[in-house]
Amino acid sequence: MAQRPEIDADRLAVWGVADGAVAAGLLMDYDRRPKSLILQSGAYDMVSLWPEAPLRTKFTMIHQVWPSRRVLRERSVIENLPKRVDCSVLIVHGARDRRIPIRQAIRLEDELKSRGAHVETAYMANGQHDLGSRARGPVRDFLRETLVASNGTATGFDF
Repeated sequence: MAQRPEIDADRLAVWGVADGAVAAGLLMDYDRRPKSLILQSGAYDMVSLWPEAPLRTKFTMIHQVWPSRRVLRERSVIENLPKRVDCSVLIVHGARDRRIPIRQAIRLEDELKSRGAHVETAYMANGQHDLGSRARGPVRDFLRETLVASNGTATGFDF
């Protein structure tokens, strides 16, 4: 995408939900192009999640890969964070998420801050795993702050 002429490569953002949040979070280890990441309802420390995960979450994980310690580490955002994180991150999570405990998001927040990332959170008190359109407001505000305000223009930005 960054190579396309209509794309401003200095204002790239990635928004991942659930497994997509894990994939987006793993970008921080090897791709510095996204200036903003939105991580919604994800599991960020797979090693600690496995023993405490509800049965439904364990079945989902087994469906994807055999959860060996090595594989869980490879898929863990926290295990793969670089020493320095130079981007803005919004973590969106429901406090009543029964699939992925909110402490996963809180731990990621702490780890990112310790590595210098600009971190914002939208922890939704009554939110479950599927936040639906409830995430739109915080995401819109975050993108305006991190991508639009940094450039001063809002061309093509309507959310």
